[in-house]
Amino acid sequence: MPQAYQQQSQSALNSKTPSATTLSILRRLNLLDTWRKNPTNALAQLRTMTQQHFYAQGLADQLFALSELSYLHARKTSNRAYFMAAALYAYAYLNPTATEAEKPSAFDPHFRQACDLYMFGMTEAFGSPILQTTQQWALPFGTLSVNGTPQDFKWHDHPLTDLRPLARLSVSGFENVYSHMGLGEPVGGLPRLSQQERDSFQISDKLRVPLNLQLQFTMPRQQVLSSHVQATLTLTAMDTATHTVEGGPTPIPLQYNQTAARAVSLNETMDWSTEYKGFLDGRLFDQTQAPQLLTIDPHQYGHRPVVLVHGTASSAARWANMVNDLMEDPTIRQNYEFWFFSYATGNPIPYSALQLRRALQQAVKQLGGTQSDPALNQMTLIGHSQGGLLIKLLTINAGDTLWNGM
Repeated sequence: MPQAYQQQSQSALNSKTPSATTLSILRRLNLLDTWRKNPTNALAQLRTMTQQHFYAQGLADQLFALSELSYLHARKTSNRAYFMAAALYAYAYLNPTATEAEKPSAFDPHFRQACDLYMFGMTEAFGSPILQTTQQWALPFGTLSVNGTPQDFKWHDHPLTDLRPLARLSVSGFENVYSHMGLGEPVGGLPRLSQQERDSFQISDKLRVPLNLQLQFTMPRQQVLSSHVQATLTLTAMDTATHTVEGGPTPIPLQYNQTAARAVSLNETMDWSTEYKGFLDGRLFDQTQAPQLLTIDPHQYGHRPVVLVHGTASSAARWANMVNDLMEDPTIRQNYEFWFFSYATGNPIPYSALQLRRALQQAVKQLGGTQSDPALNQMTLIGHSQGGLLIKLLTINAGDTLWNGM
């Protein structure tokens, strides 16, 4: 049984041999021997036959074969133009116009394989970081014009920079890995903040935003078989727009890899030695350092803050597993947002509690106060170990008890 399943699911994505469907097309068109000896020539002949409506098993299957074979050849030669060709053919396979044919069945294993060929084709073609500008490509069969302007790539009005692919990453360190299956390349981008935002309570400019990158073009099956393709780069954040793209008779969900984006953020920004520095050196967070209170999403009206305060010789990164799980709950996402407070754990507890109180007061003031959003007056404070002592001092009225005790 495992051997039979392996044979049925074989493709260019998991082996050096194309799928049974593609091999069948090569045999029926007498191109198998050519493919083995001269892949470039075989691809050119298969494309010509497809243009001439010489269908052995239908246009859709031949477009899939062109995508799969282009991807195999690209892997062998490391030629980015063939990776891009694989992505374009896969997109055309997945997105017929309403007058051409029905969309390939979701029960067809080639449907998911084509989504992955589109994703990995773009990943390898665009590289890292991904250019956010208009581009001209020389393809094996013609040219490609890609329209893209950095001004269009924004998240909550913040320009997005340093787009990095996530499709090739395997995640470790998180207990659970979450992603949304669909179409497109999952990427992570950094929000660009003004200097004023950097010096105050705001979203962190070091946390990567989960994004979906699409290379879209109209009349895909006509364009991909012509000598020039005109396409547009679109970028969609997971939390700001619809999770579908209109590409044919029915919408297609977008693909995201949110846990990978969070893992990259921790890997790139976290210096674990600061946990002990904060315990041994109370000057770690003085007035010249970055804000102690950060969030991973801009505040939205009606969302109640959940403030997480770490414990001794620890850091905000210790909440990563819990937040990774909580953010996958739609009810929590629609009603709450997470704020993180960092402090030097070697400082006296009353002093750190004072810093926390001032940071929260400043954040609420900067966000317009409780009069502008009553949700800001409904905070939830969660502390671990010493962090629990800090939030306890914020939720009780000790009067002179502490002073007199000292």
